[in-house]
Amino acid sequence: MLAALSLGEFSGRKLKILVCGTGAGVLPMFLRNHLGEHVDSIQCIDNNKHLVETCSKYFGFKPDGVIESLIGDAHEHVKKCESGKFDLILVDVSHPTEETI
Repeated sequence: MLAALSLGEFSGRKLKILVCGTGAGVLPMFLRNHLGEHVDSIQCIDNNKHLVETCSKYFGFKPDGVIESLIGDAHEHVKKCESGKFDLILVDVSHPTEETI
């Protein structure tokens, strides 16, 4: 996913990023730390509130003035967003199976 950043021309503007699937929170924190001044906002959405709480507790994921954490369905969230709202959308979600429910 991160290799895609090398293909874009982002100079001169601040990026609005959507991360679908927070995971351990490492990806949004990496983006904030390594893109720094080139990031306007990073919006994370995950349907698992307990996972987000766990990544905050054990992995240092901390929503702040740049990173926003939302709980909800990423597919529904993207459908409701205005066209062109994000410069970059990164998707790291899984479809639950009976074994993982």
